[in-house]
Amino acid sequence: DFIRALPSVLITTIIASTVISLTLVPIYTSWRRGKSGRKQEEKVGILGVQIDRLANWYGNKILQKVVKLPIKISVIGLVACTLVYGLVPYIPLVFFPNADRAEVTVDVVLPVGVTMEKTNSYLLEMADTLAQDEAITEISIYTGSGLPGLFGQVMSGTGENTGQLLLRVIKEEQRADETIAKWTGELRTKFPDAEIKMTTIETGPPVGAPIAIKVTGPELEELLNIVNLLKGQVGKAQEDVVVVDDIGSKQPTVIYEPKRNNLEEHGFTLRELSERIRLVTLGLPLGNFDDGTKNWEMKVVIDEVKQGEKVELNKLVLPTNKRLEGQPELISFDQLLTEVEIEQIQKIPHENGRRTITIRAYPGEEEKAALEGKIQEIISEVNLQEGYSIVVGGETEARTDFFIEITKLFFIVIFLIYIVMAIQFYSLVTPLLVMSTVYLAISGAVLGLFITQVGIGFMAMMGIVSLAGIVVRNSIVLIEFIEQRLRDGKNLNEAVMEAGQARLRPILLTAFTAIAALVPIAFSGDVLFKPLAISIISGLLFSTIFTVILVPAFYTAIYRNKKIGLK
Repeated sequence: DFIRALPSVLITTIIASTVISLTLVPIYTSWRRGKSGRKQEEKVGILGVQIDRLANWYGNKILQKVVKLPIKISVIGLVACTLVYGLVPYIPLVFFPNADRAEVTVDVVLPVGVTMEKTNSYLLEMADTLAQDEAITEISIYTGSGLPGLFGQVMSGTGENTGQLLLRVIKEEQRADETIAKWTGELRTKFPDAEIKMTTIETGPPVGAPIAIKVTGPELEELLNIVNLLKGQVGKAQEDVVVVDDIGSKQPTVIYEPKRNNLEEHGFTLRELSERIRLVTLGLPLGNFDDGTKNWEMKVVIDEVKQGEKVELNKLVLPTNKRLEGQPELISFDQLLTEVEIEQIQKIPHENGRRTITIRAYPGEEEKAALEGKIQEIISEVNLQEGYSIVVGGETEARTDFFIEITKLFFIVIFLIYIVMAIQFYSLVTPLLVMSTVYLAISGAVLGLFITQVGIGFMAMMGIVSLAGIVVRNSIVLIEFIEQRLRDGKNLNEAVMEAGQARLRPILLTAFTAIAALVPIAFSGDVLFKPLAISIISGLLFSTIFTVILVPAFYTAIYRNKKIGLK
């Protein structure tokens, strides 16, 4: 859904350009030549002479050596390209890079029971500390409810003990990620009672926490034991990591246990008692009132007990069936109920109908990979009972799911290209030669990402998949011309050399025009599309170089071994 517009626009653009190239372009060219009175094609272009010289040198010198040693050159080329794939572990993994924006959000969670006023004063003190940074120009405070949905930066589990700060920095002096690295540790040291998490806006759809550990099982107490164990171990694994769960701390709760004998004696029901307590606390709903501009919710409250104050049971009374001096006898709630103060979990999260507690870890950007490895070791040491499971999710899960999906998509793309080529060439082997450029192009993309140290992520992988449909055209142009020359009666060496010499110009021009179109994106500083541009540019560049050498070598080696023939 995130990139649906990209292939849609490309497909319609390619169809339109194909129609125009087959209709309007020939008409315009014929009209232009007829108007100028030229009868023969003339060589035009600033680099026309240079490209022709290069084509002659390539056909007479390079290809002459290629057709003499096709197997040796093929093996050397394949080995070199394969070795490039060994650079993948040295390329950073960045699913979606942080946006190059001036906003930084600070999520703050204080211990349960802290009042709204206390939370607000805490956030004001934190804002005063951050205001010392000259690169921070604005600070907005949101207490309790959290800031509005700004590009997906919505805080979950808001309450009186939570709040957010929105910082605006001067990007030219200090980027958002630099602000996070500078202040995260300092804020956690100065405000140790708070859970503090600093983030910035992501360029893609939000994927949640960098690392999320889902613990699933039937019994709540056992789940809590596992969760507390994991939180302690993960917290020790890295010094500055923030570890939270979606259960939160147990909150003080008052339970009113009924005195059954007294209730039966006086004929009261639990519902009557519950409604009377609700009347002085939350209130009883009375309906809605619409004043023409706003819909008001109405409720009845008598002698309201403010939030945080205790309900005095001895002051709540109900009339009994007994009479005392002609009046109904009143009985207080302290004779009917026993007040018990406990600490209780406010919610029990479920996933697919099973109790599931999620632990979220927020390490530094550079420590994600190291912490993921340590977490896997921690999980492997946990002794789980039957029916309990631990799954690592968050950004890791989203990235893994994406790579699985993109792999499926890649093989579908390859299969469709193969079918089209098999129909075109009436061969099952020739399409493999055409598609060999895909393998070469991907190695070029890997090399480009390694040199620039642009992370492998969502857009980089989309660029690699796109290469499969772009680079095969070079092989098609070259192999189609070789087979035309073979059908004209040329021998294999002559056909390969003439095809290379004749088709080097369109191969180079189509490759370099595509590269030129992507260069502004690669150098524009756009953090989202830069990986896409880098992967396509480097893939096109290296595949073009390898195609004009290795594809003729592959074709010559296979043709001589009678693997393919004219159709």
